[in-house]
Amino acid sequence: MANYGIKVCGISDVNGAIWNDKGLDIHQLKEHVAKTGSIIGFAESEAIPPDELLCQPCDVLAPAALDRVITGENAGKLRCKILAEGANGPTTPEADAILDARSLDRLPQALLLARRARRIVVASLGLSLMYNVTGVSFAVAGELTPLIAAILMPLSSVTVVGFVTLATTLTARRLWRKGAN
Repeated sequence: MANYGIKVCGISDVNGAIWNDKGLDIHQLKEHVAKTGSIIGFAESEAIPPDELLCQPCDVLAPAALDRVITGENAGKLRCKILAEGANGPTTPEADAILDARSLDRLPQALLLARRARRIVVASLGLSLMYNVTGVSFAVAGELTPLIAAILMPLSSVTVVGFVTLATTLTARRLWRKGAN
């Protein structure tokens, strides 16, 4: 992860766990592990119990070695924004239930977004209907050549798809920002 510019603040191995709020120098840590065989004792870090490492505040928590490390006991204490499960089954069924329940606070926001999206789709259908009725009336009145009508009809579809895409994207962003604050 550090190779991609992500600040790594904590790591654990079979011997224990280390933490540094300012980030760990992974290159120096690799050299330390090559010399000592463990992360323990790395100068630019603080040794902490491995179970406390899981509960440190962070953007991404990536349990990537052991399975079943996130349990019913510690799942409610996680302070990560994203849980990136790198191990094969790092959560117990009890932990999965607790983590799933934490997402329920976003349900009202999702329902609001669905209602707004429905309004946008209905408005786009009205826009499409008006566009097509206008085009047909001009074509029937003989004011449009068949070539122009053939160009305008697909253009109306593109316009409607563009309107729906833009309107739903902007609405979702606005609602997401309100929900994040």
